[in-house]
Amino acid sequence: MVPRSRQALFFCVLIFGFWTIPLPAEETADLTAEGLFESVQSLNTGLPGFAKIAARRLTTPERALSFFVRESRKGNFAEAAFALNLNEMPSGEQAERGANLARKLYLVMDRQTGFPFSSLPDRSDGERPPSPTADSAIGGKPRKAYLLASLPLDVGQFEIYLMRYRTQGSADIWLFAPTTVDRTAESFEIWGPRPWEDQLPSLVLNRTPDGTPVWAWMLLVASIALGIGIAKLSKHLLDRVVRRDIIDKIYKGYLILLATWFPYFALQWWVPIPDPLLYALLFIGFCALIWVVSTTLNEYSTRIIRGEIESVKDLDDIAHLSDKRKLTYLSVGRRLLSFLALAIGVGTIAAKTPHFESVGFSLLASAGVVSVVLGIAAQPILGNIISGIQIAISRPIRVGDAILYEDDWCYVEEITYMYVLCRTWDERRLIIPLTYFISQPFSSYSLKNPQTLRTVEIHLDYFVDLDGLRSEYLRLAKESELWSENYEPKLEVLEFTEKGVKIRVIATADNAADAWDLHCNIREGLLKYLQAEQSSSLPRIRLEGD
Repeated sequence: MVPRSRQALFFCVLIFGFWTIPLPAEETADLTAEGLFESVQSLNTGLPGFAKIAARRLTTPERALSFFVRESRKGNFAEAAFALNLNEMPSGEQAERGANLARKLYLVMDRQTGFPFSSLPDRSDGERPPSPTADSAIGGKPRKAYLLASLPLDVGQFEIYLMRYRTQGSADIWLFAPTTVDRTAESFEIWGPRPWEDQLPSLVLNRTPDGTPVWAWMLLVASIALGIGIAKLSKHLLDRVVRRDIIDKIYKGYLILLATWFPYFALQWWVPIPDPLLYALLFIGFCALIWVVSTTLNEYSTRIIRGEIESVKDLDDIAHLSDKRKLTYLSVGRRLLSFLALAIGVGTIAAKTPHFESVGFSLLASAGVVSVVLGIAAQPILGNIISGIQIAISRPIRVGDAILYEDDWCYVEEITYMYVLCRTWDERRLIIPLTYFISQPFSSYSLKNPQTLRTVEIHLDYFVDLDGLRSEYLRLAKESELWSENYEPKLEVLEFTEKGVKIRVIATADNAADAWDLHCNIREGLLKYLQAEQSSSLPRIRLEGD
């Protein structure tokens, strides 16, 4: 059987393509409990010169973030702390603790979330300019806050907010909210750089255009090479305990699996690899796992169970009932396992994809009609998949079974995700949907017992010597190697007609193919006997004259 994991890979590529479609920017939170700004008595009284810098640098969301990033990149974290709302700590601690928190917040954002300058307006009221593609020329509404990013913590979320403040007699000022400042230290422990990073040479601390440090790329390349090395080393070990031909078949997929999953699981928690690249490693690894599972089961069924069997019809024998059952489980099971691996892979990637939940709800809310249409379109696919599960459980058909499908005698050759591949006696292939075997009646000649009964009907004259004909038939049946001794051969007179008698002989063989050959041989032998010994018993038309 030819591996059909290409079907699973097609679904992988389809879902991965949908997943990588650019999504609309997430709408940031609008905290408007009591107005469009937070009114306070004073701000950051423990930071000398705060009012002067705030009046020039922190008057809009975009300027506040730009000031914070610019000063942090210079190493001026004491200045960068001016962009934090430190009102919830004593004034005497604001300068020292503020600089430390500014450093930690910058490093967390720099490594994990980036700085969304393009999504922030350069207006003091936080109002976004009108979109050039909008139907209306009216711009957005004034805002009280912007959610820049969100990161998971051990308990809850670390939400990075810029909020709009106003003191008595001052203009609007935009600062990182106290809720963000309070959880910065906790977030830094999880998402910040490790202490040993400070010991690295300055050359590897430099960043590539995407913001990832050089040392992170070096570790990624090294971990991929290490994964490949582990795959090659383990191959030599597996060659001693597993059939070498199977190892050779799955080696490429196994190599890709370790080359992607090893760096993913080894680096994801402590090395700042870009998220899209991590998702790609995870997804490619799942595709390789699906291929390895499918290929292993296919090779097992083909090389170990089938053994020396040249054709699927050779399975239609009472000695191969166990093999047929195993082949059926493998044929359906490897596809179900592949589908399960695909589902787990897509689910894992979706769970790790930021904003997936909100995007899902948006799609459900805005594309209900499309969902119904897609559901109807996918009904045959889902129906066939569910039918495959039913076939694996109830086993109305098995690989190697002889069946009659719409007057075509054929053998079940393979059971796939969507259809059953059947091989006819004249080497044609019938593609039959799985749902047919669940919803339609069909004839099976080997479901319970492969031994098959065949009949030969003969029309002869009334003067036929039945005893002689019966003796010849018994001789032909018992001398044939195809005859099954479990059933006694019979010759029966079925009916009288105006022209003669109708006779039926019954013969049984161990399987359907042998039964066909046996009944053809018996028909030929009886014809030769009648021509040579009882030519007068052949059908004739009598005319009676005056």
